[in-house]
Amino acid sequence: MRRLLPPILLLICLGLMFLLTWLWPIVTFLRVPWNLVGLVPLVLGGAMGVAGIRRIKKSHTTIKPFGQPSRLVTDKIYRFTRN
Repeated sequence: MRRLLPPILLLICLGLMFLLTWLWPIVTFLRVPWNLVGLVPLVLGGAMGVAGIRRIKKSHTTIKPFGQPSRLVTDKIYRFTRN
């Protein structure tokens, strides 16, 4: 069985959320600008992801979750998160 890569799984889930919102709209409890507060952690998480990918590429190891890494990265962003 082929495993789904996390970014592909994220895109599938986002697509399903938008489809569900279109098919079964619910009452919105938060109005603009409060409904946009979730963009802050989304942008921060994306920036951390990009920083992590750049650091792993500079270390010449794989970014694929099911691949065999050649080394353990423990500096920069990976001082605070697991590798």
